[in-house]
Amino acid sequence: MQKEFHQVTGLLWKGEEEMALYRQLKALAEQRSQSVSKTAKDLVKAGLRKEVGPTKNQ
Repeated sequence: MQKEFHQVTGLLWKGEEEMALYRQLKALAEQRSQSVSKTAKDLVKAGLRKEVGPTKNQ
């Protein structure tokens, strides 16, 4: 499978607003010395924990 332009972990970033979010994500990843993919996963996990609570194995 070949990645499309601006694809990160299956997400496509299109338009100015989404590209601004991607730049924020990339900057955060650089601050954390992590890949963009790892940072995105961490943010998704944190958001899900906040919305639906922790998973059984946490």
